[in-house]
Amino acid sequence: SSDSNVSEPLPVAETFTFESDDAPLSKVARLDTMVTLLDAVNFGADLDSMDYLEDRDWAPKEEDERNVSQLLIDQLEFADVVIINKIDLADEPSVGRIEALVHRLNPHAKVLRSTKGDVPLESILNTGLFSMEEAARAPGWLKELRGEHVPETEEYAVTSFVLRSHRPFHPARLNALMDSKLFSAGAVAASKSVAGAPGAHAEGEAEEAEEAAAAAASSEGLSEATKAVMRGEAGYIVRSKGIAWVASGEGGMTYRGDWSHSGRLVGLEPAGRWWAAIPKENWPEGMTPYGWVDEEGVGDRQTEIVVIGMGMDKERVEAALRTCIVTDEEFAAGPAAWAEWEDPIWGDVDWEEHAAEQDGEEDEEEHGHDDCGHDHHSHDCGEEGCDECEEDGHSEGEEDDAEAEA
Repeated sequence: SSDSNVSEPLPVAETFTFESDDAPLSKVARLDTMVTLLDAVNFGADLDSMDYLEDRDWAPKEEDERNVSQLLIDQLEFADVVIINKIDLADEPSVGRIEALVHRLNPHAKVLRSTKGDVPLESILNTGLFSMEEAARAPGWLKELRGEHVPETEEYAVTSFVLRSHRPFHPARLNALMDSKLFSAGAVAASKSVAGAPGAHAEGEAEEAEEAAAAAASSEGLSEATKAVMRGEAGYIVRSKGIAWVASGEGGMTYRGDWSHSGRLVGLEPAGRWWAAIPKENWPEGMTPYGWVDEEGVGDRQTEIVVIGMGMDKERVEAALRTCIVTDEEFAAGPAAWAEWEDPIWGDVDWEEHAAEQDGEEDEEEHGHDDCGHDHHSHDCGEEGCDECEEDGHSEGEEDDAEAEA
């Protein structure tokens, strides 16, 4: 592991695979084990934090836009061994909730408990556990998306489902839900340490409850049942990841959304073009886009999001998410009507600038249609990195965008 608490694990791992004219690192060293150390007392609060690295003076360089929550998830999901430290300062239910969530987010990781970081050396040295291929395939959300069974932890109510739809999200309704208490790691945080001192999350619970109530009260077009979910009455979504179709006029018809969320930070960024927005003569020969539907105005436009929660009533939470999808009448109105809607998600996107960025990136890719390295500028994602599309399942027979290391 790195000596910096702000290191991103994938770049560290890739350092061992770079070829160079000089002796590559892999000739003199090997990456044996990726270890992540979690603070049992502050894990929930950090996962729920809205802080950026620069807010905590953790940013190694200026203009570092990463946030604490996403970096924590990156380190957790990429680890071979996760050590839950300071268990002497946290109560057993809190440690149990953290352990259950870790198992769900990273099913292949070995999970240890420790006090003052004391673990057997043989559990982290010369284990031979690290594999770049396995690390890329490891995140629990990716296994869920591929349809692999990941056992749910009933004792601590860690559950999941995949939201799929070939209709777009209504931006205003979705924004209200995204800003609610539903998206939170509140269920993970300890309310008290064993010494009786309030945890960091507990101190802000009253303020968060007020914010959630205000968001619910201002959510026009949402049912009372959905507003109850927004107040956290059906549990919490701790982690979600996937792609989304947003009814954002022609921009939403052309570009898919990359959805990445951890704790309270929900990222929904415009990324690469839908294949349906590209003339078929420009498609790779013999390619069938992932999830293609022969329906006018649809094609491969879709939403597919893995949702992982704690204490979550899956039926109620999925129903709340589906109320944010356009109705049949709204869908029939079409992109011209959608462009007139209030759009707090992508309303400020400069689509010409985004198209230029995408075209420039495509020119650099040998496959001619890959959107790695897209810019993040809405809803606080701050996440970078791409992997093989087959891991993320966004198209068949062609590479696409998949942030498998997140």
